[in-house]
Amino acid sequence: MKKFYTLFTVATAASLLTVANAQQLPNAGFEDAWNISVPWTSDGNQIEMGANLGQEYEGEPLQFNIVKAYNPASWCISHVIGISGLGSTVTGEKVEGGYGNSSSAVKIVNAPNSLLATQIVPGYITLGTTWSTSVMGSENDGGSFGSIAFTYRPDAIAFQYKRTHGVAGEEADEGTQATYKPDEPATVVAYLWKGQWSQAEVPGSIAIFGAPATSTMTDRDRNILGMTTAKGGEVTKTEGSELIASLNYSITGNAADWTYFEQPLEYVSDAAPEKINVVLAANDYFAGAEAVGRDNSLTVDDIKLVYYSRLNGVKVNGTNVENFDSKTYAYNVPGSCPDSESAFELEVLGKSAQTSVTIDKANNAATVKVSNVDADSDGLKEHTYTFNFVGAEQSAVKYVGTLVVAFGVDTTIPNSELYITPTGANTCTISLYNFSFMGMNVGDIVVEGVQTTTAADGTISYSGSKEGLSLMGGNMIVNVTVDGTETPDGKLTMSIPVQAPVGEVGVTFNGQKDTSSIDSVIDDENAPVEYFNLNGIRVDSENLAPGIYVKRQGRKVSKVLIRK
Repeated sequence: MKKFYTLFTVATAASLLTVANAQQLPNAGFEDAWNISVPWTSDGNQIEMGANLGQEYEGEPLQFNIVKAYNPASWCISHVIGISGLGSTVTGEKVEGGYGNSSSAVKIVNAPNSLLATQIVPGYITLGTTWSTSVMGSENDGGSFGSIAFTYRPDAIAFQYKRTHGVAGEEADEGTQATYKPDEPATVVAYLWKGQWSQAEVPGSIAIFGAPATSTMTDRDRNILGMTTAKGGEVTKTEGSELIASLNYSITGNAADWTYFEQPLEYVSDAAPEKINVVLAANDYFAGAEAVGRDNSLTVDDIKLVYYSRLNGVKVNGTNVENFDSKTYAYNVPGSCPDSESAFELEVLGKSAQTSVTIDKANNAATVKVSNVDADSDGLKEHTYTFNFVGAEQSAVKYVGTLVVAFGVDTTIPNSELYITPTGANTCTISLYNFSFMGMNVGDIVVEGVQTTTAADGTISYSGSKEGLSLMGGNMIVNVTVDGTETPDGKLTMSIPVQAPVGEVGVTFNGQKDTSSIDSVIDDENAPVEYFNLNGIRVDSENLAPGIYVKRQGRKVSKVLIRK
């Protein structure tokens, strides 16, 4: 269920968190050391997968050449040791990273057992410990148990991956062909919890005859996630134990190139976690041994926990901000700017996000900054939303700077003014009054419906156009485009090229927002009247000789005949 958090609620909750060093998963890029694997078994395996070992079996010395298998530091791959090395199988390896600055990645694969090829060992990697059991190829089970300590509340898990499915060759017999599963999904499992689950008498070794050895397993994946178990005895848990968040997601299809994965965790508790486990599987992880497809692989790199620092909704004085989107960072809001931060109700995406509200009454605006303990999916730890409050009469913001008009030669006009009038949530009007060209004042360049886009850092982009703009009292019809950016501190760069009958006139404005006042939109009806001759030269309106003149009042321009 979504919840609205006021500024005070979020600030109080955030004060309970230490934000200096948000936890990410250890060795998330698999760049640290890779160590020889010693697969866990319930009968206490100590054999390293990597040595040529002389083993005693039924009184006769045998030489088992056990293939080398490695685990990346802090992680465990589902290699199996078999029975004292007989049937040992490798299900993962270090491969070239190739993504960003990564030099290595992990590839996990569903591999045929080295002794019995029709038995497919599922490939997966976990922060816990992998285990498996089998009796002569049947009674198969396995998974992950254990965890790493973890006390934060991430919002999602993300990584880069590749995915392939094995294909049976023409020489494969019917039994081998049946081991390929071309539609099997890969699986991403993650869960956070506190407390401890224990399950007695879980078989965790391979047996040829009789029952495998058992042990009491701590924090088995299925126990924590509330799933039934086919193997093992009674499940108990310590007082206060609870699942806090989880993810169980299927990746379908193939991906030959690096592909970005991101999925949010589902939280079922507001408690602080104590532990986390992540399982990445080349198979349908909870579907059982029969569903595992031979040679299906999943290659993974650059695993990240994502901490959202964005809003999901905003109310101002109890009313929702219309058309709100978490990735749009500027809005025009009807009405007056509130006097207090308490007018804002903020719905945050991040479970541990913090917010702060700043009121700027002088500029009829407010900003909301959302931050979190670590990076969002775009790599930023904070995002700022700007809310411009626009009453019944919208206001034009004045920018003062230099105008450069280019037509053959550049003409620089200092102390020029450009106006931006908000007209909607993401639209505005750009106005350049009294535009002069070749020494003549030809009228006003006004472009309505200019689109605005605000980036996470507060930079605003402007884009728009107007066709059929009338200048020189209708004697010149032009097309105009607008393309510009404004920095968070109000520095504006605007390109406004004019396509005139005589060719393109380059128009560039570089200026700064005038924060000393906000100018109202010019009232055409009460504006002073000015007259220009047909050469664009202003003339004295009190001493007009008979003839045709260009009359300008506010933004209205017309041609008039003066009679004596």
